[in-house]
Amino acid sequence: MILGKIRLLKKELATFSRRERIFILSSMLCGFCICADYALVRPVSNALFITAYGSSYFAYAWLAMIPCNFLLLELYNRLLPRYSCLYLLGGMLFLIALGNGAAFFLLSKEGPYPFFYYIFKELYVMLLFQQLWAMIHATVSFQRAQYLYGLFFAVGALGGIFGSLIPGFFAFKMGSETLLLFSLPCALLLFFFYRSALTHSGIDPLLPPTKKGGVKEGFKQIASSKLLLFILFIVLFMQTSSSLIDFQFNSYLEKTIFQKDLRTEFTGRVMTLVNTLSFLIQTGGGFLLLSWLGLRRTHLLIPLFLLNNAIAFLFFPLLGMITLSFITIKAFDFSLFSIVKEMLYIPLTTEEKFHAKSIIDLFAYRSSKGIAAALILCFQLIYPAHLGSFVTSCLILLFFFWILSVRLLLKRELIESI
Repeated sequence: MILGKIRLLKKELATFSRRERIFILSSMLCGFCICADYALVRPVSNALFITAYGSSYFAYAWLAMIPCNFLLLELYNRLLPRYSCLYLLGGMLFLIALGNGAAFFLLSKEGPYPFFYYIFKELYVMLLFQQLWAMIHATVSFQRAQYLYGLFFAVGALGGIFGSLIPGFFAFKMGSETLLLFSLPCALLLFFFYRSALTHSGIDPLLPPTKKGGVKEGFKQIASSKLLLFILFIVLFMQTSSSLIDFQFNSYLEKTIFQKDLRTEFTGRVMTLVNTLSFLIQTGGGFLLLSWLGLRRTHLLIPLFLLNNAIAFLFFPLLGMITLSFITIKAFDFSLFSIVKEMLYIPLTTEEKFHAKSIIDLFAYRSSKGIAAALILCFQLIYPAHLGSFVTSCLILLFFFWILSVRLLLKRELIESI
């Protein structure tokens, strides 16, 4: 059965036209550049943040991210009907390169720079992914998405592996701040590959992708669509639980590894494992699981697996166990979860793919960290001595409600309409 699916995949890939092949390859390389950049700057940002403030202050950064996220979302939605996709991405990359260049000079000095840079890199990476995937959804059909999306994410995982090797092996020798300069070539290559993909997609590279603007339009679209509401719920569950595990991982990291550059190296190597596991899932595991289990059962598998990890950590609260939980949830988030989530966007209109998707992928993704921050701060006030146990118990509840939402909201009729 599995060999038959692989043969069918090879035959299907052989039917693509030259234009389609260039689009697919260019889109894959865009994902490679974005993931490489994030894998590079994330360990640097986290290590500098912990050194400056300690892991307990992550909750405050996540709360501060909510108003910043909303302002960015409103600006992005207002610019959509005015500028083409290519001009928007070019403007984003110019500001990102400027921000990373400034961070190289400022992060080594005293001040609030690590706090602001942490928020900056979390917001800009989601904006880049939104711009890329909105274009992909407007071009790729559902039938092809079942195997192409896994390949898109697989090449992205290779970029993540490549990017995380730099802080994983050179942070201590070169210094964490110096590594941010490697982000600049990623931005230049991303613009080149995005222009190539856009030229070979179904979107006019010189025309605005939508006619309407503003955040209200996106919220209206989500409220009127059962499919968009379901996507919103699973994103909130995944990202809130991911943020809570991120907090636990950084807390144990702070207690165990005291030197800034060694923290950067450790996180870089962990992210190499995350991206390697993601790559293995994306290069075949995701396609085979979807073929074997179907879309609905695959959606159920993810929270069930993560629930087992949370229960295990409740009984064995060690750095090794939380590192395993961190690797698992990040690998699923970057691979299987992203594949099955992105497939749900395919039947939507172009307006929904840009407006509603931007609210979910920009606002909901990063605002979920605000929900996690509120839970952490409440636990710190009530029972600070048992913070770890409360966070783990909260994770178990989140995974339970996630499973329940899949069973209640993702009906077979809804899947058949995709």
